[in-house]
This record gives sequence, structure tokens and C-alpha cells, in this order.
Amino acid sequence: GVDEPDEVRWIYSTSGTVSAAKCVRHSDATLVLGGIAQGQTIGANETDVLSIPFPITHIGGPTLLVMTLVLGIPSVIVERFDIKLQRRRSHWIGR
Repeated sequence: GVDEPDEVRWIYSTSGTVSAAKCVRHSDATLVLGGIAQGQTIGANETDVLSIPFPITHIGGPTLLVMTLVLGIPSVIVERFDIKLQRRRSHWIGR
């Protein structure tokens, strides 16, 4: 239940880049800790606005979502990822 943050609730597949692909079990607690650690690593804070281009089925999706929620960071959640559109937006922001 909700009172069991260490219970496995999420299963993500690895890509198999360095070894055989496998499934990794996560709990709500590991996702929350991962999001906090990611925020600390990149120095994110409430003055930032972050884009979340990952789907919820990729570990990056919930990690970034948790990071924004826990740290109070505004976020932009994209409906779909379009590399051409992202490049144009990056160019606009970089000016």
C-alpha cells in the first residue's frame, strides 16, 4: 500500500549497452531518492524550468518528474519528442 515506500512497484528494462539487457525493480522510495539525487547533481532549484522529454516508461521520466515535484521546479512535459522541433527551440533559447 501507500505506507510501504520500499515495495517494488516499478520495473524498468535496461538497454543492454554494457551487458545483457535486464529488468530492474524500483520502489517509490528509489524513484524519490533518484529524483532528489539528480536535482542535487545538476544543482536544480525552483528558479529553473525543466523539460521532461522522457516517457513514464523510461527511468528518466519518473526521475525528472519526481525531481521537479520534490524540489518545486516548474516543468514542461512534452506530448511527444520531435528532435527537429527541439533543435529549433534550443536555437531560440540560445540567442
